[in-house]
Amino acid sequence: YDQPWRGEGSGKTIDYQLLEAVAEEFPSVVSLKYGGPAVYVPMITMIPAFCDRFAFIDNSLGFCSTVGHIHGSRSFIAGPVLWWPKFELHYWDLLESGKYAEAERWHARLAPYMHFFMGEEFTTGEAYDYYFGASVIKASLEYVGLKGGPVRQPFQEMSEGAKSALFKCLDEIGFDGRKV
Repeated sequence: YDQPWRGEGSGKTIDYQLLEAVAEEFPSVVSLKYGGPAVYVPMITMIPAFCDRFAFIDNSLGFCSTVGHIHGSRSFIAGPVLWWPKFELHYWDLLESGKYAEAERWHARLAPYMHFFMGEEFTTGEAYDYYFGASVIKASLEYVGLKGGPVRQPFQEMSEGAKSALFKCLDEIGFDGRKV
């Protein structure tokens, strides 16, 4: 599981040499959660080089999933699949059909939603409070009538005002099923 965003002091990520060593030394490792905007350039080099050895799971929350799929990723991480499975399954079908431009346009609909995950790091529009991704997903589950359980400490549940803004966003991006 590569987490390049945690490399503040170290700047470490899974690079080509490390992946080559893992491939040779650890035959039981068969899959990697890898990829994302922070490692876009290495991603488009390493995935094709190692996709016959490892099943790559794109870890960008959809930001680079189309590119990852083009280069050999076999899956992607998708928080919205928990509350809007039809949307993400349609995206996957477009990827599997090689309809990459259509897949990108389809998945771009989630950009306003993703702003709740990333705040000002994602867009330069209206500021939202930053919440841990699980807080946003749990509020989204509430939106569709499901219960995601409490948010673990030290993170916090979204405030009622933030939830209201999130729910308005979900309506505006064309969510099509309050109950799943």
